Amino acid sequence: MQIKTQEVRNVVRILDEIVEQYKEDSVKKAFKELKPLVHEAVAAIRIVKGETRGTKPNLTLEQKVLQ
Repeated sequence: MQIKTQEVRNVVRILDEIVEQYKEDSVKKAFKELKPLVHEAVAAIRIVKGETRGTKPNLTLEQKVLQ
């Protein structure tokens, strides 16, 4: 039995889609698991206000870490 090139390409395309979906799912899972750790770490950081020049940050420290 011969396997045609088009059949191989179709199977590879399907496998690529499966891999991409797995990557997306694993990244989402990693962020869910990291969020409490980041929150705890950010809570332990104390920022001393000394420099008043520049623009005020729009994001919190936690948001900066997670983005």
